[in-house]
Amino acid sequence: MDYCGWPMVLKLTQQTSESLVPLATAGMTSIVAATGIYIAYRQWDTNRKKLKLDLFDRRIAVYDATKSALGEIFATGGTSQDLEMRYLAGIAAAQWLFDQALTSFLKEDIWAELVELSRTEGVLHGAPPGEERTKEIQKNREAKHRLIGYFNSLDDRFAKYLRLDH
Repeated sequence: MDYCGWPMVLKLTQQTSESLVPLATAGMTSIVAATGIYIAYRQWDTNRKKLKLDLFDRRIAVYDATKSALGEIFATGGTSQDLEMRYLAGIAAAQWLFDQALTSFLKEDIWAELVELSRTEGVLHGAPPGEERTKEIQKNREAKHRLIGYFNSLDDRFAKYLRLDH
């Protein structure tokens, strides 16, 4: 009697395992698909963070060039052609890295004051004492004063671009 029950148990076991194969296959397919989606998400997230880091490196270079040029003016009391060329080279990529307002600030506002400072220094270099020289000294001081204001506002102007959490 025990012998007669085994074929039935084997048959039930075989039927159960045959019915579980499609279910197990579907489950494994879902697990593989979910793993693929997770890996794709992680790659996308990694690439997004790499882009932010690359942009940060380029943006901080423009910030450093600007801060350095203005700092050198305040340290030496004036500008030079070399400083102006380094500044222009340092901000060359600004239009691709920042919005129009910051690009305009760098390429128009600061640059105009550097040019004015250079012009007044050139005039003062050979100007004899007198009313004209006094006017140029005043223009030179005003340009330096505006540059000091620009220097003090750099951190606020660049802040949104130099945060890695945006």
